[in-house]
Parts: sequence; C-alpha cells; structure tokens
Amino acid sequence: MSKIHPWAYVNGRIVKSDEQAISLYDRGFLYGEGLFETIRVKRGKCLRLPLHLNRLNQGSKVLNITIPSLDKLETAIQSVIDANNLCEARLRVTITPGEHSTAGINTSSSGSPTLVVTAYQLPDLEPSPLRVITSSLFRRDERSPLSSVKSLNYLPSILALREARSAGADDAIMLNTKGNIAEGTTGNLFLRFGRILVTPSRDQGLVPGTVRATLIEIAPQMGMDLEERQVTKDDILRAEELFFTNAIQLMRPIKEVDGINVPMVKSPLFDHIRQVLEELE
Repeated sequence: MSKIHPWAYVNGRIVKSDEQAISLYDRGFLYGEGLFETIRVKRGKCLRLPLHLNRLNQGSKVLNITIPSLDKLETAIQSVIDANNLCEARLRVTITPGEHSTAGINTSSSGSPTLVVTAYQLPDLEPSPLRVITSSLFRRDERSPLSSVKSLNYLPSILALREARSAGADDAIMLNTKGNIAEGTTGNLFLRFGRILVTPSRDQGLVPGTVRATLIEIAPQMGMDLEERQVTKDDILRAEELFFTNAIQLMRPIKEVDGINVPMVKSPLFDHIRQVLEELE
C-alpha cells in the first residue's frame, strides 16, 4: 500500500490525514455519490491538471452536483503540496454533494460540497509487464452516461481486479455489455499494429483518461496513426503490443492476456512513446 502523507485538505482546513473530518451523513459516504481524480505530482507541480479539472466539471454535470470553483480546487491542491512539501507524489481529489439533509434516499444535501485532497507516496513508476485476464463477471455499461464518470462508486473495477488477482493475474480487461473491449480496471487500453495505435472509442463504456487524451493528441506528431473505434477480443489476439495508460504510471506494458503471450513487450516504439510523454511533463 502507498504511504499516506501526513497532511490533507478537508473543507477549507489542513488537517492530519488520520483525523476523522467527514460527516457520517455525507452523501459520498452513504451512497457513493461523488467524484474523484488521481493526479501525478512531479517536481512539485500537478501534471495534466486542466484535463483532470475538466473531467471533474464534466462529471459534475452528469451527476448534477455542485463542485467548488476551479480557483478553489487549485488552491486546495496547492495547499496539500505545500503542507507536505511534496516533490513527487500521487494526489487524490474527492468531491461529494455534502451532508444528507434527511433520512433515506433523496436528491438534496443540506450544505456545501465536501472537498478532500489527500497525498500518497508514488507506486513503482515502471512496473513489470502485466499478466491480465478478461473479466468474465463484471462489465461496463456503454449505454449509461455514468460509464464516462470517475465516480466514487468504483465497485465494477474493484471486483474485476479482485477476480484477476484470484486467478493469479495482475489486472483485468473489462468488456462492455456487447462483449467488446472497454478498458482496464484503472486505465485505458491501447493496441499497437505497426505504427497504428488503436484504443476503444468513448462510446464503448470507458472513463476517458488524461494520458489517453494526451496520447491521442500527440500520436500524429510521432508519425503514428491513431484509431478510436470498437475493439474486439480478436483485435487483442492480433495486436503486436498492448498497454494500459493512466495518470500515475503513464504506460503499463501487458505481456499476457488470458494465458496467451503478447508478441512484443516494451518494444523500442513503446519506449519512444513513453519518452515523448515524459518530455511533455
């Protein structure tokens, strides 16, 4: 488990990370109603912060909840960086609608949104290539507007990861209701065919990641074609190389899917893409 840094931000205050500071009646605690972002801090600065804040804003519209202003979010984030004297870290921003105003499920809260920012030690940034399975139990619903929201209700990903670990694998690829590829449990999936990168399109039931957006933007500059489209399990078997992307580890190579070896792992082109992404930081 990643080490938790000692100071956190909770609703306008810097508090000890182990201090109980959230109401027992908070809608995020009671119902999983809320949003979160995981942000990489490098050399004391947040990477891809505008993309993260934009995703929070878009998610708030889907959930129809009020979130703090961008200025307040940036101030809260910076206060945690300063309080912990962070250089390299992982930040989590959590927002809920606040306290429940009455007993039972309803659509109202009784106060201001809850805003929490916590900081963690970074995990291994260059993990070993992954052995993954295709989750057979849990699927992303591409028909639901919630599929694109990074919400506090993370059960499908948690349970799919648990399924993978029980099977002796490191992670899982999640399908959508049509049986096509959606994403990994904590990141987006890319397939490489020569100099063509393929990733499931946004209508396939995935949470669109910040590194995914960056890679889509810069692929042509690297002389690569980028396709966002429906991806099938047969595409997985035909791909020369596979990798996940996420905000903390950038690119996570995959060496095996459902017991079948991936032809190439951490190829020179993979290393080049990672280098270009790192140079943008």
